[in-house]
Amino acid sequence: MPGLCAEAEKSARPSTDSAGRITIERTSDAELIHRLITTPAIWKDVIDDFAPSPEQYKPLISEGMIYLLARDEDEIVGLFVFQMRSWTEFEFHAVVLPEMWLKLKAKPAALAALDWIWGHYPTCQRIVGYVPILKHRTRLRLALKLGMTQFGLDPNSFQKDGRLWDRACFGISRPADGF
Repeated sequence: MPGLCAEAEKSARPSTDSAGRITIERTSDAELIHRLITTPAIWKDVIDDFAPSPEQYKPLISEGMIYLLARDEDEIVGLFVFQMRSWTEFEFHAVVLPEMWLKLKAKPAALAALDWIWGHYPTCQRIVGYVPILKHRTRLRLALKLGMTQFGLDPNSFQKDGRLWDRACFGISRPADGF
């Protein structure tokens, strides 16, 4: 559907979750995206052995990359990245600031980001994510709390610290009601 991304961008004004606190706003601010993704506590958890240094990393800004900034009032909660794999399937990445996990803001912000995608991209029918099964299981728990279900396992597909790790494949389909 030509022009659908442009239409979503036009309507990309901030939206608020049902509690009225979490706001979601699309951003293409490469400096902000870089700063959030390369936050040391986040960077070390999301990269594999072949990633560039934080200084060399450059966010991909394109029509098929959707960066959603989540805020709780004036505080940034994190960034939710959706990569269009097709018009019907988007890949999801959560970049939540460490202090926001402790304040229990990850789940409401991620749910608000999912709602934003469902509301702005009517062709999107499925959102998937691939979570390395490392010692730290926070992202696995978040996927389950969002209502995502595991649909597979991708063995030896993520290399970290010289070791190959499996990735759990999660997905969620567009809700039948509400969108």
